[in-house]
Amino acid sequence: MWLNELTPDSITNWRQLKGAFLERFFPPSRMLQLRDEISNFRQLANEALHETWERFKKKLTQCPNHKMTDEHLMEIFYRALNSLTKPIVDNAAGGAFMELTFTEAADMLERMTKTSRAWHTRDSVVASNTGSSVISVEQCRREKAVSYTHLTLPTTERV
Repeated sequence: MWLNELTPDSITNWRQLKGAFLERFFPPSRMLQLRDEISNFRQLANEALHETWERFKKKLTQCPNHKMTDEHLMEIFYRALNSLTKPIVDNAAGGAFMELTFTEAADMLERMTKTSRAWHTRDSVVASNTGSSVISVEQCRREKAVSYTHLTLPTTERV
């Protein structure tokens, strides 16, 4: 273990231990790479909000010494969302996601993630991506024709 390789009594407090750990496992080149990955984070095509949030948290865990403020992290995450997801988080936040504190935003995203995970399946993604939200003129005509077949016109009786 790397800790046993250190000179005896070279670590006397937690700050020194943290420094030695980060120096050993997160050299500057690695830290810069991970910070770039966080800064350039984007929601993937067809990725659900809960998947995006989980992936973002994983990036933060991979770089424990990113030195980014909570506000900056919120900006990165919000900027990463696609145009369909941003209104969802704004609405869930009661108007503007960026007006929340980081803790409030994280709590909200965790609740949304829990709910989404409970109902989200790959089949629902495939179905929503293959279905078209625009119907053709022919489809519209067929639907109208079907709906008209259920109408009955009043008959007049002749006496």
